[in-house]
Amino acid sequence: MRKIVLATVGSLGDLHPFIAIGLALKARRFAVVLAVPADHVAKVEAAGLTGVAIVGGFDALTETLGMPPDQVAKRIMSNQTYLMNRILMPWLADSTTALDDAMEGAVALVASLFVFAAPIVAEARGVPLVNVRLQPMATFSAYAPPRTPDFAMMAHAPTGPIGRAWNRSVYRVMRGVLRHRYGRPVDAVRKIRGLPPSRQALLLETPESADLTLCCYSPAIAPRQPDLPDNARVTGFAIFDSDTGAPETLDPALEAFLPPVHRRWSSHWDPLRRLRLATSTTLQPRPRERSGCARYC
Repeated sequence: MRKIVLATVGSLGDLHPFIAIGLALKARRFAVVLAVPADHVAKVEAAGLTGVAIVGGFDALTETLGMPPDQVAKRIMSNQTYLMNRILMPWLADSTTALDDAMEGAVALVASLFVFAAPIVAEARGVPLVNVRLQPMATFSAYAPPRTPDFAMMAHAPTGPIGRAWNRSVYRVMRGVLRHRYGRPVDAVRKIRGLPPSRQALLLETPESADLTLCCYSPAIAPRQPDLPDNARVTGFAIFDSDTGAPETLDPALEAFLPPVHRRWSSHWDPLRRLRLATSTTLQPRPRERSGCARYC
């Protein structure tokens, strides 16, 4: 069996779609490992998948922060800077090591945008990276920017040419701030893995190493925006009902992105052509120095 690792952090709302995708891949005869927070491992394994911890659980987080759970959740939701400084960045070095261990023998990595270790591990190991975004706001589009306090200065939809130009300018400034704040710790972890420094900004830019971006929400809620990456697909929802134990349910649009059951990767499965090629038993690991479409095209 070819092994694929799925990685996510956050709440059950972040976990359940990955369980759904994992079960669908398992039905297609892939060995699936979910790399998740420690307190989500039991739920992953109860669903019939292999779970490994790449970060601590919510209890450990509340203890570290010295705050009750409800206050931690409220702070995370309302303050992106707090989320970055106190949670995501302190996890980076250890989560990179844990995720790299989980990737042993894997042919691909499917990861949430918030797993900052994922682009580092995928690039270092030379395996395809599929970037997953579970909500429209995570696309950081100039056409429909997030409506959270951190983005209050942006022109919100519907936006005309002037509003979109303003939003792009704001994103440009934000990317510069993120690079200034977090570039050094990210590059320090990259250096340990033998990788050169990165000029990308965390969160606001799709990782350069991503071969595909799956936007796992309905186009009825948020249609594809013109400034999404060329390799982005709005696929529909991936739903897992953990209370009833019901089988996973994939939106028909997302189902089209998965290979047929009991078959190898289909030659007609164009949206994941590069991932299919990378999981071929005859393809050798790609050279680290190559990037972009040239790796497979």
